[in-house]
Amino acid sequence: TMYTAIVLYPSDRERLFDCFYSQPVGDTVPCDWVKKGDHVTINMGKISPEWNDVRVLGRKCSFYLSRMYVAPTHGIIAVSIGGMWANNHESTVGPDQVIVDHTDTPMHEQHNVIDNEEGTYGLTSINKVPHITLFHAPNVKPVKSNEVLESASLTPESKNDIHTHIWKPHQFFDGEMKEVTHNK
Repeated sequence: TMYTAIVLYPSDRERLFDCFYSQPVGDTVPCDWVKKGDHVTINMGKISPEWNDVRVLGRKCSFYLSRMYVAPTHGIIAVSIGGMWANNHESTVGPDQVIVDHTDTPMHEQHNVIDNEEGTYGLTSINKVPHITLFHAPNVKPVKSNEVLESASLTPESKNDIHTHIWKPHQFFDGEMKEVTHNK
Protein backbone atom coordinates (compact mmCIF):
# COMPACT_ATOMS: atom_id res chain seq x y z
CA THR A 1 0.00 0.00 0.00
CA MET A 2 1.32 3.46 -0.91
CA TYR A 3 0.18 6.77 0.54
CA THR A 4 1.39 10.37 0.55
CA ALA A 5 1.86 11.92 3.98
CA ILE A 6 3.60 14.47 6.11
CA VAL A 7 6.07 12.23 7.93
CA LEU A 8 7.10 13.79 11.22
CA TYR A 9 10.76 14.50 11.86
CA PRO A 10 11.94 12.20 14.70
CA SER A 11 12.48 15.15 17.08
CA ASP A 12 8.98 16.46 16.39
CA ARG A 13 7.46 13.00 16.92
CA GLU A 14 9.25 12.83 20.28
CA ARG A 15 7.97 16.32 21.17
CA LEU A 16 4.44 15.28 20.13
CA PHE A 17 4.48 12.38 22.59
CA ASP A 18 6.04 14.55 25.32
CA CYS A 19 3.04 16.87 24.88
CA PHE A 20 0.62 13.93 24.88
CA TYR A 21 2.02 12.46 28.10
CA SER A 22 1.67 15.87 29.78
CA GLN A 23 -2.10 15.84 29.06
CA PRO A 24 -4.53 14.67 31.77
CA VAL A 25 -5.21 11.47 29.79
CA GLY A 26 -1.54 10.87 29.00
CA ASP A 27 -1.15 8.08 31.53
CA THR A 28 -4.28 6.14 30.54
CA VAL A 29 -2.96 4.27 27.48
CA PRO A 30 -3.06 0.49 27.95
CA CYS A 31 0.46 -0.95 27.88
CA ASP A 32 -0.30 -3.36 25.01
CA TRP A 33 -1.52 -0.64 22.61
CA VAL A 34 0.63 0.14 19.55
CA LYS A 35 2.33 3.54 19.53
CA LYS A 36 2.18 5.28 16.11
CA GLY A 37 2.20 9.09 15.83
CA ASP A 38 4.43 9.26 12.78
CA HIS A 39 2.41 10.85 9.94
CA VAL A 40 -0.57 12.84 8.64
CA THR A 41 -2.11 11.20 5.55
CA ILE A 42 -2.58 13.56 2.61
CA ASN A 43 -3.82 11.05 0.00
CA MET A 44 -3.65 7.37 -0.87
CA GLY A 45 -1.19 6.34 -3.57
CA LYS A 46 1.37 8.62 -5.21
CA ILE A 47 1.11 12.33 -4.58
CA SER A 48 -2.00 13.80 -6.19
CA PRO A 49 -1.48 15.99 -9.28
CA GLU A 50 -2.56 19.20 -7.50
CA TRP A 51 0.32 18.84 -5.03
CA ASN A 52 2.78 17.56 -7.62
CA ASP A 53 2.12 20.71 -9.68
CA VAL A 54 3.38 22.91 -6.83
CA ARG A 55 6.22 20.48 -6.02
CA VAL A 56 5.56 19.90 -2.31
CA LEU A 57 7.07 16.39 -2.33
CA GLY A 58 10.22 16.45 -0.23
CA ARG A 59 9.34 19.85 1.26
CA LYS A 60 9.20 20.73 4.91
CA CYS A 61 5.58 20.84 6.09
CA SER A 62 4.21 22.30 9.29
CA PHE A 63 0.98 21.79 11.20
CA TYR A 64 -0.62 22.39 14.56
CA LEU A 65 -2.99 20.22 16.54
CA SER A 66 -6.53 21.06 17.52
CA ARG A 67 -8.30 18.31 19.48
CA MET A 68 -7.48 14.96 21.02
CA TYR A 69 -9.90 12.05 20.66
CA VAL A 70 -9.75 9.27 23.22
CA ALA A 71 -11.92 6.30 22.26
CA PRO A 72 -10.98 3.31 24.41
CA THR A 73 -13.95 1.18 23.32
CA HIS A 74 -12.92 1.74 19.69
CA GLY A 75 -9.24 1.12 20.45
CA ILE A 76 -8.07 4.51 19.16
CA ILE A 77 -6.38 7.66 20.47
CA ALA A 78 -5.82 10.35 17.82
CA VAL A 79 -5.29 14.09 17.47
CA SER A 80 -6.89 16.27 14.80
CA ILE A 81 -4.99 18.84 12.76
CA GLY A 82 -6.05 22.49 13.05
CA GLY A 83 -4.06 23.65 10.00
CA MET A 84 -1.19 22.45 7.83
CA TRP A 85 0.95 23.86 5.07
CA ALA A 86 4.05 23.20 2.95
CA ASN A 87 6.94 25.63 3.13
CA ASN A 88 8.74 26.44 -0.10
CA HIS A 89 11.63 27.96 1.83
CA GLU A 90 13.59 26.96 4.90
CA SER A 91 11.85 29.59 7.02
CA THR A 92 9.06 28.47 9.29
CA VAL A 93 6.27 30.19 11.18
CA GLY A 94 7.57 31.87 14.30
CA PRO A 95 6.09 31.12 17.73
CA ASP A 96 4.81 34.71 18.04
CA GLN A 97 2.68 34.54 14.88
CA VAL A 98 -1.08 34.20 15.17
CA ILE A 99 -2.61 30.77 14.58
CA VAL A 100 -5.86 30.90 12.65
CA ASP A 101 -7.92 28.04 14.01
CA HIS A 102 -10.07 26.48 11.29
CA THR A 103 -11.54 23.76 13.49
CA ASP A 104 -15.11 24.83 12.71
CA THR A 105 -14.50 24.42 8.96
CA PRO A 106 -13.88 20.83 7.88
CA MET A 107 -10.39 20.58 6.39
CA HIS A 108 -11.71 19.13 3.12
CA GLU A 109 -13.84 22.29 2.65
CA GLN A 110 -10.90 24.67 3.10
CA HIS A 111 -9.00 26.03 0.13
CA ASN A 112 -6.58 23.53 -1.36
CA VAL A 113 -3.69 25.70 -2.43
CA ILE A 114 -2.71 29.11 -1.10
CA ASP A 115 0.24 30.64 -2.91
CA ASN A 116 1.66 33.70 -1.22
CA GLU A 117 4.90 35.63 -1.58
CA GLU A 118 6.61 33.38 0.97
CA GLY A 119 5.88 30.33 -1.20
CA THR A 120 3.72 28.65 1.43
CA TYR A 121 0.96 26.29 0.35
CA GLY A 122 -2.04 25.39 2.47
CA LEU A 123 -2.61 21.63 2.51
CA THR A 124 -5.69 19.47 2.72
CA SER A 125 -6.18 15.76 3.29
CA ILE A 126 -8.44 13.09 1.82
CA ASN A 127 -9.59 12.47 5.39
CA LYS A 128 -12.60 14.52 6.49
CA VAL A 129 -10.79 15.06 9.79
CA PRO A 130 -7.03 15.23 9.12
CA HIS A 131 -5.26 13.64 12.08
CA ILE A 132 -2.42 11.66 13.54
CA THR A 133 -3.23 8.30 15.08
CA LEU A 134 -1.23 8.23 18.31
CA PHE A 135 -2.17 4.76 19.57
CA HIS A 136 -4.33 1.84 18.56
CA ALA A 137 -5.29 -1.40 20.26
CA PRO A 138 -3.46 -4.51 18.99
CA ASN A 139 -6.59 -5.83 17.28
CA VAL A 140 -7.52 -2.48 15.67
CA LYS A 141 -6.09 -1.07 12.44
CA PRO A 142 -4.96 2.59 12.55
CA VAL A 143 -7.37 3.43 9.71
CA LYS A 144 -10.18 3.06 12.29
CA SER A 145 -9.23 6.60 13.37
CA ASN A 146 -11.04 7.97 10.30
CA GLU A 147 -14.36 6.47 11.40
CA VAL A 148 -13.90 7.51 15.04
CA LEU A 149 -12.98 11.13 14.24
CA GLU A 150 -15.71 11.54 11.62
CA SER A 151 -18.28 10.23 14.10
CA ALA A 152 -17.01 12.50 16.86
CA SER A 153 -16.96 15.54 14.58
CA LEU A 154 -20.68 15.17 13.89
CA THR A 155 -21.39 16.11 17.50
CA PRO A 156 -18.80 18.42 19.07
CA GLU A 157 -19.61 17.32 22.62
CA SER A 158 -17.89 14.24 23.96
CA LYS A 159 -19.94 11.12 23.42
CA ASN A 160 -20.09 8.33 25.97
CA ASP A 161 -17.43 6.35 24.12
CA ILE A 162 -15.43 9.11 22.39
CA HIS A 163 -13.98 11.81 24.60
CA THR A 164 -12.66 15.00 23.02
CA HIS A 165 -10.18 17.38 24.59
CA ILE A 166 -8.74 20.65 23.30
CA TRP A 167 -5.06 20.06 22.56
CA LYS A 168 -2.85 22.34 24.64
CA PRO A 169 -0.40 23.92 24.25
CA HIS A 170 -0.72 25.19 20.68
CA GLN A 171 2.58 24.24 19.10
CA PHE A 172 3.81 23.75 15.57
CA PHE A 173 5.17 20.40 14.44
CA ASP A 174 7.20 19.72 11.32
CA GLY A 175 7.78 16.87 8.93
CA GLU A 176 8.51 16.13 5.30
CA MET A 177 6.02 15.40 2.51
CA LYS A 178 6.79 11.86 1.33
CA GLU A 179 5.34 8.99 -0.64
CA VAL A 180 5.37 6.04 1.77
CA THR A 181 5.09 2.35 0.97
CA HIS A 182 3.60 0.29 3.76
CA ASN A 183 3.80 -3.50 3.69
CA LYS A 184 0.86 -5.18 5.37
